[in-house]
Amino acid sequence: MTLQEIFDYTNNVLLDGELDELSNIIDFLDEAQQMIARIDMVPATPVEYELTTNAITLPADFLRLYKATLEEEPYTFTDEPWAGELTLPTGVTEGTLKIWYFKIPTALSVLTPTQVPEVNPVYHRMMADYAAKMYYLIDDDAAMRDAFAAEFRGKIASFKTPPVVSSGRFKNY
Repeated sequence: MTLQEIFDYTNNVLLDGELDELSNIIDFLDEAQQMIARIDMVPATPVEYELTTNAITLPADFLRLYKATLEEEPYTFTDEPWAGELTLPTGVTEGTLKIWYFKIPTALSVLTPTQVPEVNPVYHRMMADYAAKMYYLIDDDAAMRDAFAAEFRGKIASFKTPPVVSSGRFKNY
C-alpha cells in the first residue's frame, strides 16, 4: 500500500473521515514503521569496502549487522559497532569487506503520498491501526500511549517473519 492508501484506510475505515489531511497522522505512521523495523528488520543493499584501515564508517541507515565477508570468506566481528563505525583487528587493513545489514527505513513524508513504507506489507494495516489509536490518545496521558505502544510491539513480534538466507542474499519476507 502507498502512504496515501494507508492514510485513506486509516481515515475512512478506522476514523470515519475525521482527518483533514495526511499531516494529521504522518508522525504516527512513521513511528509505527520505525518500531516495526526494529522487530522485523528491513534488509539493505549489501555494501563493499576496500580496506585501507581497520575501521569502516557504516551507512547512515545502518541498524544492525546481518553478516560480513572478508575476501569472500565469512567474517565475524568481535566488537559491536560504535559511533557509526565497525572496527576490525589492528592487523586487518587490506582486502574487500562486504557487509549485509538491516536498515532504518526511510522516514515517511507527507510530501510523498506515493511512497511505500519499507516494512513488509503485512504490517501496513497495523501501521494504520497504530496511527488511528495514537491519534485518539494524543490528548491522553503518556502512560496510556506507552502502554498502547508496548501492546503494538507485542503484535509485531507475533507477526514477525524471520529473514531467509538464500545464495548469499537475504530478504525479510
